[in-house]
Amino acid sequence: MNFAAGVDHYSVLGLPSGEEGAKLTATEISRAYNLKALDLHPDNKPGDPNAHADFLKLLHSYEILMNPVARRRFDKSLRWIEQRREAEMMEAEKKRMEAERLKQRLFGKKRMEAERLLKQRMEAEKERMEAAKRMEEAKKRKEEVKQRKEEAIQRMEAAKEEAKQRMEAAKEEAKHRRVEKQRMGAKCRYEAFVREAKRRKQEAEEKKKESEEASREGFDDLLRDKRIEEMANSIMEPTTEIVRDILKRRVNDLYSNNVDAERKKQEAGAPEQERETKPPTSTKIL
Repeated sequence: MNFAAGVDHYSVLGLPSGEEGAKLTATEISRAYNLKALDLHPDNKPGDPNAHADFLKLLHSYEILMNPVARRRFDKSLRWIEQRREAEMMEAEKKRMEAERLKQRLFGKKRMEAERLLKQRMEAEKERMEAAKRMEEAKKRKEEVKQRKEEAIQRMEAAKEEAKQRMEAAKEEAKHRRVEKQRMGAKCRYEAFVREAKRRKQEAEEKKKESEEASREGFDDLLRDKRIEEMANSIMEPTTEIVRDILKRRVNDLYSNNVDAERKKQEAGAPEQERETKPPTSTKIL
């Protein structure tokens, strides 16, 4: 419905005007705008030269109705225009009735009846066509709602599938990290084991070295004792038998003390296996 001051913004959004339009909520207006925007968006009508202008007109009407101040001003002007239109219709109806009375006086009742019937048929045909148009529009809106519902379902399914894939990827990543952590733990334990084995091997080599040094010291003591014995023999030859026996006992005591000290030292510090492999020593020289 066009007005002198502009357009019927309710009709642009496909909404009823007048008192019914004034009762509409902002949610209902937004819903109607979204439906119309899908139809009139320029991207959906690439071949229509008026698509951009129609969409701007729709957007302007939506902004007017969503602004409380502008909407009240528009409703007020709409009521004034509606009252003016009704007054014009009443005036037109009055003129029409006067014209019919004039026709009745001029052409008679039969012709007027025929014209009335013809007018009724034309109005009935017009109403039928308008009803068919409204049914077609309702069917179209129903199909659009169905299509949007199917698209929403498809988007939901796609989102669910994407979320499932992300979850599976996260599980694989967690599994990979867990395996990598276990591998690094095993590597660290192996390196610690190798270090401990090297440390024990080094300690064993040091103990073996100490044992060998102790064995060499004991062998040197034996050589020294033997030299002492030889010196004693060379000294005892010109002496008497008694002096020789005394010297022998002293040499044997000195040797026994050295052997006992060496044995105690080895038992206190050397490993058992090295004590078993140490070369045997004689108990006495003389």
